[in-house]
Amino acid sequence: MSWDLPKGTRAGTVTGPSASVLLIDDDPRLGELLVTYLGQNGLVVQQARDGLAGLERLERGTYDLVLLDLMMPGIDSLEVHHADRQDQRCDRSRRPWRSA
Repeated sequence: MSWDLPKGTRAGTVTGPSASVLLIDDDPRLGELLVTYLGQNGLVVQQARDGLAGLERLERGTYDLVLLDLMMPGIDSLEVHHADRQDQRCDRSRRPWRSA
């Protein structure tokens, strides 16, 4: 799987301003692990524990990458992705998304 890195970054390191990541996952242990790992690799990570909280963060912030848990209670990642793509307030057509 490949995706375009944000400007100022290259694989494995961040050379310029930190890339911002939104992690949407309902598993607190996995979320903590990912936040720690990504943070140690120079990424700024914000976390949401469910799809609704993720949508709220997407409305308020700008992210270079969104990582989603595919199966979450309530609003799942497909619904979050669809709702974000339908939002006409800003151009999110190039934001990388990854679900697992």
